[in-house]
Amino acid sequence: MDSTINLHQVQRFARAPSLISAAHAQELVSLANAPVRSAATTAEAEQRCATLYGSDASASGKPFIFAGGIALIPVYGALLHRDPWCDSWATGYDYIASRFGAALGDDDVKGILFDVNSYGGHVSGNFELCEMIREARGKKPMASVVDSRALSGGYSIPSAVGQIYATPSADIGSIGVVMLHMSYEKLLSEMGIEPTFIFAGEHKVDGNPYQDLPEDVRKAFQASVEKSYDKFVSLVSANRDMDADVVRGTEARVYDAEEALSVGLIDAVMSPRAAYAAFLAEVSTSTQTQGTKKMSNENPTQLAGNEGGGDEAARMESARNEAKAEGAKEGAKAAQTRIDGILNCEEAAKRSKLANHLAFKTEMSVDDAKALLAASAEDKPEAAAAGGPGPLETAMAGDVGRTAGQGGSDDPDKKQSAADRINAAHAKATNAPKK
Repeated sequence: MDSTINLHQVQRFARAPSLISAAHAQELVSLANAPVRSAATTAEAEQRCATLYGSDASASGKPFIFAGGIALIPVYGALLHRDPWCDSWATGYDYIASRFGAALGDDDVKGILFDVNSYGGHVSGNFELCEMIREARGKKPMASVVDSRALSGGYSIPSAVGQIYATPSADIGSIGVVMLHMSYEKLLSEMGIEPTFIFAGEHKVDGNPYQDLPEDVRKAFQASVEKSYDKFVSLVSANRDMDADVVRGTEARVYDAEEALSVGLIDAVMSPRAAYAAFLAEVSTSTQTQGTKKMSNENPTQLAGNEGGGDEAARMESARNEAKAEGAKEGAKAAQTRIDGILNCEEAAKRSKLANHLAFKTEMSVDDAKALLAASAEDKPEAAAAGGPGPLETAMAGDVGRTAGQGGSDDPDKKQSAADRINAAHAKATNAPKK
């Protein structure tokens, strides 16, 4: 079967920066010799993906694999720019973008799961696709299952998605950029062949395969690779919330799943079905939260408070403030109930001082306070409460029977008014200094 189209895609990796794992580049030979990629080969790959997750790719009638509210998007083999197909050998960026966009816009889709097994691909189109995916975070739950490779450009996509599950045998990383140049100059010379270029423009034939690479051209190519590398590092750093120096420090290494987890490149190590179950649980929780939020937004009182519009952040802040106010109200009510329970319990009747201390100076529960009160001694009766004279009454007792015209105790000849006698008695009772 004619595979000219496939060969053309493979040739595009030559003399251009690529997000591909060099150790797996030989697999491009398989792509070059594979049947022409088409709707038929795409349907076969989609059915294989659906089978992994217990679904039928053709059952839903949607333009993407759909199972139990989840849209499945395969990311397989070499990743190709301006390519609309997906099969065992390669996946086009256009294919991923179209399926992803359709899933985002479908109300039946509650979550989107990417099934990843890729060793990378073209720089062209990759960063743009990743940006599209990252910008959609929060619109619907998303995750990636790596089974069993996410290398170079094959890692950039799941990093943009967010949550990354990987199988125990997975290979992760290769965060780097590579360019291949092959020179046939020596071989052609040995064969007696000397190619001659007739061109205008100093750099028109830079990087051609029939001549060795001049140093200035090599430096220019290196600069191009470094530029793409900087973008790749920044992309992963932002997507994974990792320090750029940490990402750069991986030096394009390939990690196994446990190593990738420790570095921070993935979030969990588990089998595909376990990851699928975990994602379904996340989607279920998210759906319930969205449902509650929708009911809150439909509350007439709340709508009246938001009359005239307002963005989502303002509505969320209003909801938080309402929740805080309601929480404070409930907290005050609970505190008053606790205080009343301590002060009015039977055990507090003859232990008022301790009861007041427990109610207002501690956070002891009513039951604990009752137990402590029951085990404590009762308050001693105050003299005044028992009918005996208080200090002031005792001090004034010496003045009983005196008239306003009689002298005071300190000066019998000095006449005192009632006010003077009361003041003097108070000073005596409190041991205040004499004036």
